[in-house]
Amino acid sequence: MKLDDLVKPHVEAYEALFKRNIFKRIVEKTKPLFIDDFRLEIDEFRVEPPSLPFEDSKGKLFPRECRLTNESYKGKIYLKVSLYYGDDLIKSETKEIHGFPIMVKSMYCNLNHMTNLAKYGEDEQEPGGFFIINGLDKLVRFHIMPKRNYPFALIRTQHNKIYSEKLISIRSLGDDELGHMNYLLYSTDGNVYLKLFQRVKEFHIPLVVVLKALVNTTDLELYTLLDNDPFLTTALRKTGELNVFSRKECVEYIGSRFRYLTGGTTFFEAGTNLIDTNILPHLEDNQDKFNFLLISLKKLYAFIRGEIVPDDPDSPSSHELLTETQLFASIFKDRIEDFKKNFNGVYQKLIKTELEKKRKIDSETEIDYMTKKEKIVYTFKTADYKTFARGFHTFLSSGNVTHNHTSDLLQNAGFVILAEKINYYRYISHFRSVNRGTFFQQVRTTTVRKLRPESWGFMCPIHTPDGTPCGLLTHLTTSVELVASPDSLSLDVFYENGVVPVMRSASCGVPVFLDGRLLGHTESPDLLIEKLREYRRKNNSRFEVVFNNQDKQFGILSVHNGIGRFTRPVFHKSSKIVDWIGIMEQVFLNINLKNQEKYAVGQDKDKISHTPIQENNTPSPGITPFEYEEIDNQNLFSLVASLTPFSEYNQSPRSMYQCQMAKQSMGIPAHNLSTRTDTKLYTINYTQHPIVKNRNYSVLQDYPLGINCIVAVLSYTAYDMEDAMVINKGSMERGLFCGYVYKTDKIELPRDAIFSYLPNIGHKLKKTDILYTYTDLTGKEYTVNSGNYEGYVVDTVDIFKGEYNVCANIKFRISRNPNIGDKFCSRHGQKGVCSMHWPTIDMPFTEGGIVPDIIINPHAFPSRMTIGMLIESMAGKVGACVGEFQDATAFEERKNGNIPSSDTKVNSIGEDLIKNGFNYYGNEPMYSGVTGNEFMTDIFIGVVFYQRLRHMVNDKFQVRSTGAVISTTRQPVGGRKKLGGVRFGEMERDALIAHGTSYLLNDRLIKCSDHHIFTYCTSCKSILFTMRNKCTCGGKVFTTVELPFVFKYLCAELMAMNIKVELELKHPT
Repeated sequence: MKLDDLVKPHVEAYEALFKRNIFKRIVEKTKPLFIDDFRLEIDEFRVEPPSLPFEDSKGKLFPRECRLTNESYKGKIYLKVSLYYGDDLIKSETKEIHGFPIMVKSMYCNLNHMTNLAKYGEDEQEPGGFFIINGLDKLVRFHIMPKRNYPFALIRTQHNKIYSEKLISIRSLGDDELGHMNYLLYSTDGNVYLKLFQRVKEFHIPLVVVLKALVNTTDLELYTLLDNDPFLTTALRKTGELNVFSRKECVEYIGSRFRYLTGGTTFFEAGTNLIDTNILPHLEDNQDKFNFLLISLKKLYAFIRGEIVPDDPDSPSSHELLTETQLFASIFKDRIEDFKKNFNGVYQKLIKTELEKKRKIDSETEIDYMTKKEKIVYTFKTADYKTFARGFHTFLSSGNVTHNHTSDLLQNAGFVILAEKINYYRYISHFRSVNRGTFFQQVRTTTVRKLRPESWGFMCPIHTPDGTPCGLLTHLTTSVELVASPDSLSLDVFYENGVVPVMRSASCGVPVFLDGRLLGHTESPDLLIEKLREYRRKNNSRFEVVFNNQDKQFGILSVHNGIGRFTRPVFHKSSKIVDWIGIMEQVFLNINLKNQEKYAVGQDKDKISHTPIQENNTPSPGITPFEYEEIDNQNLFSLVASLTPFSEYNQSPRSMYQCQMAKQSMGIPAHNLSTRTDTKLYTINYTQHPIVKNRNYSVLQDYPLGINCIVAVLSYTAYDMEDAMVINKGSMERGLFCGYVYKTDKIELPRDAIFSYLPNIGHKLKKTDILYTYTDLTGKEYTVNSGNYEGYVVDTVDIFKGEYNVCANIKFRISRNPNIGDKFCSRHGQKGVCSMHWPTIDMPFTEGGIVPDIIINPHAFPSRMTIGMLIESMAGKVGACVGEFQDATAFEERKNGNIPSSDTKVNSIGEDLIKNGFNYYGNEPMYSGVTGNEFMTDIFIGVVFYQRLRHMVNDKFQVRSTGAVISTTRQPVGGRKKLGGVRFGEMERDALIAHGTSYLLNDRLIKCSDHHIFTYCTSCKSILFTMRNKCTCGGKVFTTVELPFVFKYLCAELMAMNIKVELELKHPT
């Protein structure tokens, strides 16, 4: 596995737009714009690689230059547009538009197939898969969607109570990747309606009308095709009351209600347009649509009668992924329709203006042909062609998308994230992340978050955040790939293996579908499945074969060959060939773990048993052996989850925490730090490879995250309570966990201003230093002080010319040694805060003179059950003694060299410790560094790989004596950046009262906040109307009173509500 394999799904999904001619298909299916006998057509849409933004420039543009200048990495769009009058061509031009976003390392990227990437300011191992928008790395995150072109029986509460909660849901996607939702709804009066969406609006059409509009058919034929189902008689009777019977009448019935939305000169044309674009658009032939709706109607009736159970919409087997392919296609379709709408609007406005001019001269109210031609040619020349590029740029910069011409998206925001490089683990995890959708975060149910057995091998069971997105944000496993291009699957494969072609008569057998198209029926589905999977293995194909014939299931044999599907490799034992299986068919396959005891699955429906195969390697009677085997047991996990050593010995939540903390650790984020302009980067100076590592560590070995530390487990110094940890001061002074933080300040000068001074590289700033100066057009010089940059070292200074002004990027380097309060953690979710830098002379030591780098409390282990950390400590000690890396891969046998150990991992490690002169369990006698006496018990000590987290005290401490206040309340402003105060809330108030120190509230809430001395009028008993010993009420007697200033604000607000507050003052006794 390589880094490129991890981002390949994104690159392939982007390239599918061009390799599968998605844009070309959308252009071909888009109807021309007709205006006054004129016709506007979009003939071609093509993209070229990025080039420098100069006229006639043929120089290549690279990502490094875009990051530096805060620009976007975009190529050129060439759009061919033609204008006709009748059949005569008036004008045809190819418009050049700069602004199509190019994915880094894709087929249009200038870095593609280049080897020496460091020459262009990039990391030598940069895998790509992201966009650069306004100088920032942006990534389109995968989202979960229902499987395409498959009828799902669901239970959903309907807003309109005339409909049953039982329905059929169909997400239909054609070869243009534009998704439309169709639903079959069963009403309380027995009729069935087809629910569809047109321009976001919802419409219901009687299903029988739709069926008759698709093909010429009769009520009797429909009744026969549905196996004489009595449920259909009600729908037929209800449709007969509409007085539409022939195909033409039904199409016109539909068109009369959609003519304004779909266009068309006649009702028949409008109805045909709706059927083509909004009703099962994945099928081009009306007969195929008719067949699909009939099968779906059969399933609905069986569902209503309780013959089948509902499909699970939250099961991973019902899902595929929304990728760049569908999102870009949807945006492009919306841009085309918006362009046509705007073009028509501008032209009509010009004609209206011309009409008004003519009416002032004479009563003539018609425009001649030459005037119309002049206006439409003018509109053609001045039209807003940049709307195509602007749509993609807006989407990638904001993550928002409008979908007026698709109906399968549940959200319109949150599709794009920042591909931040806090460390490389976090960066690469973004490319494998899958989001269920922002809508589900508000749903108060746990069904969408549950870990399902169907996700085995496809979704990592560990790598998900804790908190609000738990279970909604998951990650793909290491072996999963997404299908970006369908296989070339001949229909002869089906017909040669017993599929009877579909006919207009009642058919028996199991219906066979290919991507939502009914091919026919088969009497031997098991044989067909076996032949199809054999064909798949021999041709290295990736289509998915699913036949769910379980009890209470609607029997459909479906073959899925579309894009966006999950697929992963497993080993087929009998043929010795790797087979790529899908997530929907996996539950029907027998897959064994690799190198495990040979077990077989019992076929008893009431009880599934696991029975060993007989000694002669022949299956027992009634037992079927495993047909498949895992290629690698680590395919169960995502890349980050697979790097936790001995994770099978840990409590599951601890492994989850490690996945999150690994992505927050300081390490080597990239190898091109000198050329990156990220807002903030973290590095560790002396990172190491872990002595105890997993097999998949080789993928990320060039981006290490931590240091191997000597860790002792004991209570010492009393500074190790509540997860606090003591760090050896000598180790820290030798460089343990010392690192840097890089911050980049991006400066834009006013127009026509130039820099007159910039700091030198390597200069350490003081509070009084000048950061930079600039001079405007009049020669006046302006100075900007370093201010909050005290102690920062200038690392790099880059000056460049922006669109209208001169800009600069100043990158600072801030030294960050471990401080008290900084967070650290092991690779087992054992996080802690540094509580003390303990002098080396006072640290405990072993008989061999080994002094630990870190001391942690023994109470960290019993409740958390991180046994893997104890085993890592023992294995690390062995590795340090013998000078070899130790394999800690989960669910794998431990190896000494190349010889597998017959003992368990723990026994094997214990034996190795004895060979090297240590205790079997890793304990050692230790001596106090203060008294020199031996401890009463042996201490568990070993080598553990520790990580430093990016959460540091220097970034979070907040101290203030005086400073800015809020003008209305005169209380301190909030926020660390504003040098504000820390909120003292109700819980803090209660704590002081509970401790018997309530008078401290006077200091916290008044003296140090908004203390004010008011002038009080004894006549009106108020503080609102007094000023300089005068009161608007005419009172003469005044006194002073100390109150929080916010109280005056409260009185003023109450007075606005016509409530006057009077104060009664009493002298304290």
